Amino acid sequence: MAWRVSSSPAPVIQTHPSVDVYVCTYDESVAVLHATLAGCRAIRYSHTTWLLDDGRRPEMEVLAREMGARYVTRPDSAHAKAGNINHALAKTDGELVLALDADDVPMPDILDRTVGYFDDPELALV
Repeated sequence: MAWRVSSSPAPVIQTHPSVDVYVCTYDESVAVLHATLAGCRAIRYSHTTWLLDDGRRPEMEVLAREMGARYVTRPDSAHAKAGNINHALAKTDGELVLALDADDVPMPDILDRTVGYFDDPELALV
């Protein structure tokens, strides 16, 4: 069985808000995170990538630095991924946030295709 999927063109970005890209991790390997952070580096729209490490692992801090990402950790892992994201929201200042799992390798146009939707004041989530 197959489906035909059609998509409309991405809306034109008018306001160019700042974007923070969060990569959430707990115990994933360096190899997995390297691929995801490489994908984040390839994102064309201007953004800041943050590695949110709930595992508090020194090798993740090194990887973040090597891949041009900022590194955030917290003293505990309360509330799992949601707690990790909420902790980062208090420390970052992007107008928009793209939250990725450790194994989500983004396409280079992910923000080009989504940010324009937020010019609609009635929209909060894509």
